[in-house]
Amino acid sequence: MDLKKIENFIDKQKVSFICSIDDENCPNVKAMLKPRKRIGLKEFYFSTKVVVKFLLWDKGGKVQWTI
Repeated sequence: MDLKKIENFIDKQKVSFICSIDDENCPNVKAMLKPRKRIGLKEFYFSTKVVVKFLLWDKGGKVQWTI
């Protein structure tokens, strides 16, 4: 299979599986939607539907900003 066929195969998929091994050699697998952006076969950009909020406090204990 040449690289162009592999790239076309990746572009047609609706789900991606991201796999890694942690410090204790245990596998981690996450199912994600297809990549939002891909640069060749080395860089993949994913997004999630999870909304995350962050709060940062200053030294006086007041909230500086949120995301």
